[in-house]
Amino acid sequence: MRSDKHPFLRAATLMFVGLAIYAQSIPVNASAPSSPNPFKDQVITREQRTMGLVTVYSLAKQHFALFDDLPKLDWDKTFIEYIPLVEKDQSLYDYYRVLQRFNALLEDGHTTISFPTIVQKELDELPIRANIVEGKWVIVTRFPTKEVLKEDIPRGSELLSIEGIPPAKYYADKFYPYIAAGREQFKRQKLSAYALYPKNTPIKVALRYPDGSSHERVLKANAATVNWSDESLLAKYIMPWSVGPGFASSELDGGILYIAFRSCDRDSENKIVKLLESRKSNWPKGVILDLRANRGGSSPEDLIAHLISQRVEWYEALSRWSLSYMTAQTKDSTEAQAAEWLKGRGLSAEFSPKWYRMPWSLTPAKIHYDGPLAILTSPTTGSAAEDVVALLQQAGRGKVIGDRTAGATGQPLSFDLPGGGSGRVCTMKCRYLDGREFQKVGCPPDILVTPTLKGITEARDEVLEVALKYIRSSAAL
Repeated sequence: MRSDKHPFLRAATLMFVGLAIYAQSIPVNASAPSSPNPFKDQVITREQRTMGLVTVYSLAKQHFALFDDLPKLDWDKTFIEYIPLVEKDQSLYDYYRVLQRFNALLEDGHTTISFPTIVQKELDELPIRANIVEGKWVIVTRFPTKEVLKEDIPRGSELLSIEGIPPAKYYADKFYPYIAAGREQFKRQKLSAYALYPKNTPIKVALRYPDGSSHERVLKANAATVNWSDESLLAKYIMPWSVGPGFASSELDGGILYIAFRSCDRDSENKIVKLLESRKSNWPKGVILDLRANRGGSSPEDLIAHLISQRVEWYEALSRWSLSYMTAQTKDSTEAQAAEWLKGRGLSAEFSPKWYRMPWSLTPAKIHYDGPLAILTSPTTGSAAEDVVALLQQAGRGKVIGDRTAGATGQPLSFDLPGGGSGRVCTMKCRYLDGREFQKVGCPPDILVTPTLKGITEARDEVLEVALKYIRSSAAL
C-alpha cells in the first residue's frame, strides 16, 4: 500500500492529465480458455485502473440523482479509500469486482458496472436459479444441462446450502456486495447476472426435493451450454412468462387477450399497437398486459396512449442533467442546441437539481382500448416498463397485479471503462405526481400476488390466475 498523503489529488491529476489517453479503448492480453486461471493474463496498468475508478467517481459525483437517499455515504471519502484497492496488481476480473463493489454503494439498479466481454466470456452461472418463497430459498428455474437432464432437480426444491453455507449467507457474503440495488428483493432478481464463476467450476449444493428427500449434488457453472432449440425444454424448465420474444399474444377463454410485453423496443411496441387497432370493431372482453419479464428499453408512449381514455401527465423527476451531458447524449447536436432544449423545459444550462414536473403528457390515441385491463408485474419489471406501470396507475387504468417493480428507472448516462467494460449512472429520480417515490422502492401493485411453494411445484402461474379472476369479474364473464 502506498503512503501518499494526498491520494485524491494524485487521482484527480490523473483524471485531468490522462483523460484523453485512458478514455480510449484499451487492449488487454487475453488468456487461453484452457488456462487454470482464465483471468491471470488479463491485466491493465495501475494508471489505467486508477483512471477507471476516477471515471466512476467523477461521473457519479456530477450526475447521480439519488445521493439524498444515502445520507450515510461520504462519496469523496469512499473514493479515497478505494484508490489503493485498484492500485494493487490484480486481474481484470478482480479489478472489475472492485469497481462493482464501489458502485454498489450507490444502491441503484440503473447505476451499474459491466464486465468487459473478454472477462464475461470466461464466466457462467449454475444451472439453477433460486428465490425466496415462503421464507425458503426455492429453485424456481433449472437449465437442462447434461447433468440436469441426466438427473433432474424438481422445480420447488429447497436450496439448503451452497458449498456448505446456507444460501442467505452465501449470497450475502459472496455476491450481494457487487449488486447495486435499493432493496434485497431486487438484488435477488439480479443474482443471475452476478452469481458467476469461471466456466465449468464445480459447486456443491444441498437440496431438499418436494417429496422431502435430501440430496447433495455437484453442479458445474455451465448454464450457457444449454441448447434451447427443443421448445419442450422451455415448457418444462423455465417459467413460460419469463422467456420468449419481446412481444407475444394469445386469446384466452372468455375472449380475454393476453399480451406478453418482454422488451420495450420499438418493434414489439408497434406489434402490440397494431394488434389493438386491429380489434377496434371487436374489442376483447379484457386485456392482460404481462410486464413481469420486461427490464425496459425506451418508454413505449404509443402503447400507453392506446390504453388510456383520458390525458395523463408524466410523472415528476429530479434530474442531474447538465449541458455537457445533454450534448453528449444528443450526439448530433451542438451545445447551443442542447442549451435551447433545456431552456424550452424551463431549465438553464447550469441548473441545480430540483424536483420538476415533466413538460409533457400523453393523450389517448384515436383508436384506444378502455375496457378491463390487468398489468402484471414482478421485481424484474424495470426501467421503461415502470413508465408503463406508473403512467397507467396515474391514469387510473386497470389493476396492477403481482409484486412490486424493480424501482430501477431514470435516464442513465453510459460510459466506457479501461479494459473494455462499461458503466452507467442514473441521472434522474422519479416519483408519482402525488409525491410518492417509486425509484428504489418500485411501483406497488394494486393486488399483491407472490408465488407459493405449492404453485411453483405444480408449475402454476398464480399471478395470471388472479389476473384472469379480476378480468372475468370486471367484465362480468
